[in-house]
Amino acid sequence: MTHDIKPDYLFEVWSPDDVAECIDGVNATLYARLWSLVPLLPRMTSDDETPDCQFKRALSVVWHHLTPAEQVQLNALAAAHLANEDTLFNS
Repeated sequence: MTHDIKPDYLFEVWSPDDVAECIDGVNATLYARLWSLVPLLPRMTSDDETPDCQFKRALSVVWHHLTPAEQVQLNALAAAHLANEDTLFNS
């Protein structure tokens, strides 16, 4: 299933479980959905621990498994999260 909605750049780094646990506004349904994506990510070994290994387990890797509605919701949550971060750092 392919959608035209691109993931926010935050999801190029953060894993689905990071998003579920760390972004405000993730409801129970989306929380469970994000956790259900974790087993679909590549398994990492100590040999995989490189500076870019986090990108291999990013939400963007499994983005195509989300519905368009979930993708829109997640991008909105990322925008709100980043806006909040900007406010905290620029205060």
